[in-house]
Amino acid sequence: MKKHTRKLVATYKSSDGKHSRFTYKNPTTDKSSEEIKEMLELLTLLDIFERDGVNPFEEVISAKYVETIETPIFDISEEEQSETGDENFPNKEPGLEESTPEIPAIPEKPDTPNSSCLSLFNKFSEVLNPVHLLTFKYPANSSTKVMTGTRLLHSIRNKFHERSP
Repeated sequence: MKKHTRKLVATYKSSDGKHSRFTYKNPTTDKSSEEIKEMLELLTLLDIFERDGVNPFEEVISAKYVETIETPIFDISEEEQSETGDENFPNKEPGLEESTPEIPAIPEKPDTPNSSCLSLFNKFSEVLNPVHLLTFKYPANSSTKVMTGTRLLHSIRNKFHERSP
């Protein structure tokens, strides 16, 4: 069975002149190039990726969709599974039900760089996958190049609250 995957691959210029890439798996393709560029430019506003004073996402250079089609020829592990796990002879005893253990959610710690980054990427994922694209205006007294991840996340949260009925 063929497996089809799509990725959004963006190339950035870092503050030391080198190139870096950002890859997003399984994006929708219903957004315009301007909308996608605006979302990718959000990464240029974050300082949480800086290492030794170098920001890997200083400027968006390009973005493209990369599609991959995998066509399996053979897979030894699938053949072994079919030999050991025959559908006519299940490996579990009758009357026993399989259950999946519930994994507890890890609570976010407010105002830490990791939780801010995680929350931002959750919002980023929500924007690229479902229905609408988030747009917002920066506060009049802020510099967009110096905005920290926490301030950017705060601005995004404020915009979401404006959209709520």
